[in-house]
Amino acid sequence: MRVGLDLDGTLVTYDRILFQEAREHLEMPTDVLPRKQAVRDWIRSRDDGESRWIELQGRVYGPLMALARPAPGVLDFLSGCREAGIAVSIVSHRTPRAVAPPHFDLHAAAFEWLLRHGVCNGRFGVRRQDVHLEQTRHAKLARIGSIRCAIFVDDLEELLGEPAFPPSVERWLYAPDAAADDGRDVQVFSDWNEILRRALEVQEEIRWSTTGRSL
Repeated sequence: MRVGLDLDGTLVTYDRILFQEAREHLEMPTDVLPRKQAVRDWIRSRDDGESRWIELQGRVYGPLMALARPAPGVLDFLSGCREAGIAVSIVSHRTPRAVAPPHFDLHAAAFEWLLRHGVCNGRFGVRRQDVHLEQTRHAKLARIGSIRCAIFVDDLEELLGEPAFPPSVERWLYAPDAAADDGRDVQVFSDWNEILRRALEVQEEIRWSTTGRSL
């Protein structure tokens, strides 16, 4: 069984960095929640907000990515997957360079972060070739299907709701501030321990369906 993981906002958390950068450079008020989506929504609501958000993303996903932290519990999730024999791939919508100048090398920043935190250096069984940084959302969706993920975990509900999302792949939303929910189309999880527990259950269900017995 293969589980696919989004990178930005799912495996890597930027909440603190985005909040600090928006406060310092965009005069964002302190009453905005220090969460990626809340910061993004506030910036986009301002004049020229979309271009400002793109510029901020370039800095945060580029040179400031070194300051980002793994999502709480995600490294334990990766360890659990390796112990259980669950393959893990990382699939991200990330252009090679930042759209807004200066054009930081976003792919280099991502691989440096993954290596620094031991994600793709052999510790968790995730190889460099298991990391797919796609230039468009369409390419990301196609990749999720082509590598035959049984499950894909993302922090963006709109990505999971795309009409082109591969229908055979279970859609799991990582939402730390939301209550866990086992919906028909998108399952919502607030922490990585729950994601691992459910992934192990799915692995067992697949074994039953393919062999007729528990291995």
